[in-house]
Amino acid sequence: MAGHSETLLIERVSYAVLWVFCILLFFFLVAPILIILPLSFSSSSFFSYPVPGWSLQWYDYFLSSPLWQKAIRNSFLVAILTTALATPLGAIAALGLQRSRFRFKQVIMGFMIAPMMVPIIITACGLYFFLAKIGLINTLLGLVISHVVLAIPFVIIIISSALSGLDRTLVRAASGLGAKPWTVFYSITVPLILPGFVTAAVFAFITSFDEVVIVTFIAGADQSTMTRELWKGIREELSPTVLSVSAIMVTISFLVLAVIELARRKSSKMRNTFPTT
Repeated sequence: MAGHSETLLIERVSYAVLWVFCILLFFFLVAPILIILPLSFSSSSFFSYPVPGWSLQWYDYFLSSPLWQKAIRNSFLVAILTTALATPLGAIAALGLQRSRFRFKQVIMGFMIAPMMVPIIITACGLYFFLAKIGLINTLLGLVISHVVLAIPFVIIIISSALSGLDRTLVRAASGLGAKPWTVFYSITVPLILPGFVTAAVFAFITSFDEVVIVTFIAGADQSTMTRELWKGIREELSPTVLSVSAIMVTISFLVLAVIELARRKSSKMRNTFPTT
């Protein structure tokens, strides 16, 4: 009994130490981000703690400035177009790779996800020279194409993962009962991997919305995005406005994480809805 009690005590202590370590690690990672939030409401023109006063002036300047308004429109427009193109294209590629059986499948998969493994500066240089030859530098179309190239690998990986967890017996059962391939895909496959589609679309949107290197190479003054203006605000003028923009982007990031978590829970419920035999 004494030995068993000592073992339980050691397990409880180890569990408590692990929890403390995880909390400290989480605080270490998140604290620098959370510091931005109170600073964004500062009335001072400098970054200083403690905050001398509270004001919404930097948010007001951000929302009323023509420069930032154009950057907001460009960021959302490019991100939405990128998501609308990259998600279906990546889904088609993932479906094709998942169902195909040929010798060089892994080579093609590696080629398709190469943009997320190659340093972004190399990808940006390659895209710049390619788009320059066809006259798409300093254009919205060229920027969207570049972001689609970056987003497709994430879509392929996420949807491939969703397809790998798909119960094939349900598809075979529907086909055996006389359902046409499109009916099987629409009624069985899509509902089961729908959370994967949502997650892939979210990652495609984030990839575009958060990109700055490609924008610096490809975009002109009329296609400047929020990330590019943030970079300029840090490098050139160090305006407190960048803190308000950063706070908004952090909030958006938390909302995106919430969407991904809801999609994960929906996926679990959806899979429990179809009992396997």
